[in-house]
Amino acid sequence: MAGLPLAPNSQLWATHAGGHQRIGCIYTAQDLEYHHAGVIIGPDLTWTSGRWHAHPEESRDKDLRRLTPDQYLRYALNTYRVLLTRGTHTTRIHATDTGTQRFLDQFISPAPAG
Repeated sequence: MAGLPLAPNSQLWATHAGGHQRIGCIYTAQDLEYHHAGVIIGPDLTWTSGRWHAHPEESRDKDLRRLTPDQYLRYALNTYRVLLTRGTHTTRIHATDTGTQRFLDQFISPAPAG
């Protein structure tokens, strides 16, 4: 489509005009702030039986898949903490695991319609 910016390289996605509808990760989001942020808590971190559980085999980072669940849990909790603090006005959160999403729904008000 003429006139639309092309998607930028991954290092620039968050600051380039073509990156406004792209998904980043901890490596591309750290040290940046956004008016509006969205965080997807993937299958690597779930809430069951009253506590967080880590699933390093579900990580998209192949180097982290070798960690034990206990080692990965500390990493995952810190990673999501960083991502959840990037939005200065709003942050939307979605968990891919249904039970985790239900747990989060207890603490987070739904976004207003409209």
